[in-house]
Amino acid sequence: MRNDRFAKILVNAAELTADDVVIEVGPGDGRVTNLLLATGAKVLAIEVDYNLLANLIKRFGQDDKFQLVNMDFMQVDILAELTKLGWGTKFKIVGSLPYNISKLIIQKLITDQVLPEVCSFIVQEEVAQDYSAKAPKASFLSNWVQIHAEVKKLETIPKAQFHPSPKVNGGILLIKPQHKLSAKQQDDLRRILRVGFSNPRKTLWNNLRNVEPFKTIGLEKLAATNNIAQLIRPAEVEFATWVELAK
Repeated sequence: MRNDRFAKILVNAAELTADDVVIEVGPGDGRVTNLLLATGAKVLAIEVDYNLLANLIKRFGQDDKFQLVNMDFMQVDILAELTKLGWGTKFKIVGSLPYNISKLIIQKLITDQVLPEVCSFIVQEEVAQDYSAKAPKASFLSNWVQIHAEVKKLETIPKAQFHPSPKVNGGILLIKPQHKLSAKQQDDLRRILRVGFSNPRKTLWNNLRNVEPFKTIGLEKLAATNNIAQLIRPAEVEFATWVELAK
């Protein structure tokens, strides 16, 4: 990034203290790394590009709170790396995610057995909007992520602020994983969301009416009981309503 303002928003969102461990995805030239270390937190940087390692080691290698791993983040066993360092099992995570695999990285983190306390990421603007959308413009993805986390889009980053400049803007996404639902509730929600959004342009009830167990449930009665309009579309349904329907 050409402007420290966006890097500071990214880092500040994680609310780091000297007691924290933070994993940085893709430190690149070290601009964000420098801000992370300034908080006093321990920083484990994961960088896949071997050509960037020398500069990172030169800049931060003497700091005992900085550790660097040369690996594809999708292949990293986070707990194993933290255990090697004796840094415990609690961590936060910050980084600019590769646009082509950002959704895979987020899925890996928030559905894993070991959840980060906070995720602060730069992703493609469209992806940030998709994750953070709310009714009446919600998406399958924005509802799916609420099963696992609270999500908020903090900022848009113009593409000109990146070097090299991508074709699209970026967005800063704050994710706070949580365990509010049981495994069964999560499974039920995922199932109903897949069916409910199977054809986003159709009404919710048209998507549900030909699928068990809704075939044998009086949908009109269900709609009335839950105060849901007959012609409502999936994007207009509040997450809390999906939870009730899953029950």
